[in-house]
Amino acid sequence: MNKLGLICLAALSAFGHADDLDTITKRGTIVIGVRGDAPPLGQYDSQHGTVTGLDVDMARQVARQLGVKPQFKAVTAEDAVNALKQGRVDMLFAALPKVSEHDKEVDYSIGYFVTATKFATRKGRLSELKQLEQMVVCVTAGSPGARLVRQSVKVGKVLEQPDDDSTMHNLRIGRCDATPGLEPILLGAIAAFPSHDDFEVPDLPIEQDVLSAAVRHGEHRLLGQLNDALVAVETSGDAQQIYNRWFGPKTATPLIRTFKIQY
Repeated sequence: MNKLGLICLAALSAFGHADDLDTITKRGTIVIGVRGDAPPLGQYDSQHGTVTGLDVDMARQVARQLGVKPQFKAVTAEDAVNALKQGRVDMLFAALPKVSEHDKEVDYSIGYFVTATKFATRKGRLSELKQLEQMVVCVTAGSPGARLVRQSVKVGKVLEQPDDDSTMHNLRIGRCDATPGLEPILLGAIAAFPSHDDFEVPDLPIEQDVLSAAVRHGEHRLLGQLNDALVAVETSGDAQQIYNRWFGPKTATPLIRTFKIQY
């Protein structure tokens, strides 16, 4: 084949490639990975067999802006990025902080939730971070909280657990004195304790966090549509309504909203 033929073939290949936005639009549905173990951002609703939460409601509004139907698939914190890379989901709304180690694997949206990593503990036990030097701290293996405790905070002893449920269980029964995590998730976990009034999340942040949605790396058109949709959800007032549904003053996890979604 001559040089001109090769050039034409390459051009046809480039123009003929369908990206994720084309595929989603043609299919009419978007598969969105959400957490089922991170209330109130994402939680199983056993009565209806579905996943609910702020992330789910935000994702549903984004799908509406894209003009497609959402289909939700539960992912874990450990598996979320792989689920996206392997094509099991098209997008993530999974309590996902922007982490630089994944920058070459996924493309993050603008932030839709601003929060902080703090500690859950029994009421009155923690008034300054220095007190952690005398405490047993439970962490979930491989979690951002575990990384922060080992890199940024001096604690008496670290007790590593295989999953978040085990970590919170050990806090509740007194095997550890504190555990780190994203503030909204810690509040959601404490709210489920039978003795939830005995626990708190003191205002002692160790890291600020911005939660973002994510698409596969290089899917620039889908990312642009996602960012536009998030801003539209904010502008319409729907983002504030969704926030109030899960973190308003009458909920089990009241938390003042101090941010807006913007470019």
